[in-house]
Amino acid sequence: MISGISGTNININLIVEQLLARASTPLIRLGTRQETFTEELNSLQRVQSKLTAFRSEVATLKSLTSTVFDEKTAESSNESVLTALADSSAAQGIYNMTVNNLAAQHKVASDQWDATGTQISSAEGAGVHTLRIAINGTDTDIDVTINAGDDNQTVLQNMASAINSSAAEASAIVVNETGTSARLVVTADEMGSLGEMAMQDVAGTLLSSSGVIGGQLFADNFESGAGQWATLGTGVIAGDQASSPTQSLKHTQYASGGDAFSNFIDVNPSTNYSFSADIRVQSGSSGVPYIGVKFYDATQTQIGENWLIGGGSATQDITPVPTDAWNTYQQNFTTPANAAYVKIETEYYDEYSAPVSGAVWFDDVSLSDPSAAGFKNELQAAQDADFDIDGLNFTRSTNTVDDAISGVTLSLLSAGNSTLTVEQDTESPYAAIEEFVADYNTAIQTIKNQTAYDVDTQEGAPLSTDTLVKRVTTNLRRLATSTVAGQPEAYNSLAMIGIEVDKEGTMSIADSGKLTAALENDPEEVESLFNRSGTGIAQRLDDYLDSMVDPDGRITRRIDTTSERINELSDEIEDFQEYLDGLEEKLLLQWSRVEQQISANDSLSLFMAQRLLPTFQNQQGG
Repeated sequence: MISGISGTNININLIVEQLLARASTPLIRLGTRQETFTEELNSLQRVQSKLTAFRSEVATLKSLTSTVFDEKTAESSNESVLTALADSSAAQGIYNMTVNNLAAQHKVASDQWDATGTQISSAEGAGVHTLRIAINGTDTDIDVTINAGDDNQTVLQNMASAINSSAAEASAIVVNETGTSARLVVTADEMGSLGEMAMQDVAGTLLSSSGVIGGQLFADNFESGAGQWATLGTGVIAGDQASSPTQSLKHTQYASGGDAFSNFIDVNPSTNYSFSADIRVQSGSSGVPYIGVKFYDATQTQIGENWLIGGGSATQDITPVPTDAWNTYQQNFTTPANAAYVKIETEYYDEYSAPVSGAVWFDDVSLSDPSAAGFKNELQAAQDADFDIDGLNFTRSTNTVDDAISGVTLSLLSAGNSTLTVEQDTESPYAAIEEFVADYNTAIQTIKNQTAYDVDTQEGAPLSTDTLVKRVTTNLRRLATSTVAGQPEAYNSLAMIGIEVDKEGTMSIADSGKLTAALENDPEEVESLFNRSGTGIAQRLDDYLDSMVDPDGRITRRIDTTSERINELSDEIEDFQEYLDGLEEKLLLQWSRVEQQISANDSLSLFMAQRLLPTFQNQQGG
């Protein structure tokens, strides 16, 4: 930059700056026009945004024909017993409900086994064993592979995996009720009678060997007291192997000669039976518990005996070890050819010698026929839901019932009584209308703000002279408040259902009781007021708003035009700025040459100084 004429204190930069300032007047006018268009664009976009939101609410009202205006509610007086949902087809009414019992899934289990024992694989042998599950008329054959020496946990887990990967509509898991036990549990997928299961062995006897099927002849877990065990010496109830304070039976001594603790149990001759028991022997005990069966003929005369736990037989002498730990013991036996009854009894605590000190606990003693039909351990029977409606009895295979009361879906939760009330839903359409009113007011207020004019300050909002936007307010009010042709007089305008627009243009639900009554008494006519083909309030508002804010709508086109004008002004400003930059370089060059000429001629320098100095003296502080 040029600092000034030599020896004169005249600032050439200031001269050029002032010349450029005068030349920049058109640029300032361009910037002002761009700012005005930008404010107008912002205002138009605000109006478009609120009108679009209002159109969305109008469109919602148009879509509510069957989902809101004609909706029903279903209310249960006791939601711990049942809950319900009603659709628009439900008839209004009050229903007295009684749930007698819930639908239940069929659930069965195997016997409980020592997880590390090998009783099942020993009884079955290695190979592929096939079981069949029948549910709702469909049979599914399932192959299970057993390897020699597989422990009970592995066998049961293989059974569960095979069931789960099959097409049978059932699932299976292995549960461990104690730290050392294993039990298979099979549950039908479907509830109620549709899910009732039947099972049988097809190849091998895996189901019966594991204790899933087979008739149970005797079982006692001592939860209700000693029962038949009361005759056994010093019987005491103690905590059992599952969890305290449930019960087991404790004996501290055994009398010689044995003690029977079951009554006579009917058996078939030459039939295989399965016996199992949970036993815990106190540490330090010197003896072992013996449990066996005595066989009787039809006259109840003893014809033999077989010791199952303890005893002298090499194949049957399973001796519980005194460790204070629970273990499950299982053995099979065959009845003599003329057997009609058996009794279960305990024998010597110290092998064929005098009673000794010590203690033994018994729990979950059972005797069953593995070949008998049916489930040996049915945890939960297949059961249909059973309920009454106004005294009429219903059964269903599920607890979710959608065909007992037309248009109502019941969810049964527990046995008990409840009153079910089905009535017109007024809350949902009332809320939708409230949203409509709120969005209408927001749109109107936005337009008023963007088109306002302050008489006192004589300043207007960006769209104060925009007749297109101003007419939107008038048109919206006219379309919203005018009558709807073809409607009954009581439902032919918003005013007739309690909705009014005041002199300021604000819409409100002036009479909420009137609107609620209309929704209760004739929801179809309220819906028609908004959605009547071609003339309904929502229909005509939606058409008008489309013409304003659709991609080809009038306000949208105004926004596009304004945006284009702003872009054009940006180009003009950029071009003019380039012109000013060139002018600045030109002026600086010209004044540089003037300086050179003045400097070369002292008299001219003095003359120019005298002429130019007064002009810039004040600005230079001279």
